[in-house]
Amino acid sequence: MTHPAYVRAKAVELRTERHHTIDEIAVRLAVSRTTVHSWVGHLPIARTSRQSDAQRRGTAANVARCRRGAWRSVNGVLTIRVCDTSLRARLQAWMDIVRGRVGLELHRHGV
Repeated sequence: MTHPAYVRAKAVELRTERHHTIDEIAVRLAVSRTTVHSWVGHLPIARTSRQSDAQRRGTAANVARCRRGAWRSVNGVLTIRVCDTSLRARLQAWMDIVRGRVGLELHRHGV
């Protein structure tokens, strides 16, 4: 989706003059964080206590998500606590392959 030029200009203004975070700009302009980051991510701004607090809250939320988001196989044999979604996806794909082979063997034996 292409946004009008004035929306991008408003994002730049909010970032440079009002020191809004990317999240705040995204909410205010109703566009995605990725879009806002591509528009203003390169613009340096001075850190404020509000942004530092927001970063601390974000970090705490990510840590909590990782702690409660332990990945566990269906049989409970393997449990991993990682935030690396790429690793989790590879492990899930591997488990799917293993399950598929076991299922295929069981099917061949009439189980």
